[in-house]
Amino acid sequence: MAKAKAEAEPKETPPARDVEITPTSEHLKVLLTVADVNERAKDLARKTSEAASLTEELKEVASDFKSKILGLQTEAARISEEINRGWIYKNVPCQETRDFNLATCRVVRLDTWEVVRERALTADELQPKLIPEEPKTIEDPQGAVGLNEGKLPPGESAN
Repeated sequence: MAKAKAEAEPKETPPARDVEITPTSEHLKVLLTVADVNERAKDLARKTSEAASLTEELKEVASDFKSKILGLQTEAARISEEINRGWIYKNVPCQETRDFNLATCRVVRLDTWEVVRERALTADELQPKLIPEEPKTIEDPQGAVGLNEGKLPPGESAN
């Protein structure tokens, strides 16, 4: 009986310093449950819809940028043409002089004193005015330039 009693007694556990247990985590395969599959299906639908929406937004933005780029390219081509040509059209201060003795009207640039055009006065222009008009003035980048201030081109005299 002593033998049976000795066999029934539990064995002693080893001392605590011989075994060390540390919690860890490993990246391992886990089978999906039905709930996991359903959750992922909803997430997939949301992501697919969002991607489609962003793709449409990208198309709109790309179209907008293409339009802006085309506008800049058109403007650059115009400027390049002006540079190659060497001239542009813009408003230039001029003076119109009507000579009633010669029955002519002459338009002269005030920046270069170049004659822009000369023409014969019309029958209406040759008729004397009963009420004289106020002298006209125009604004020049350098300041006001009066059309009737008595300015003459270089080399011309008032006589």
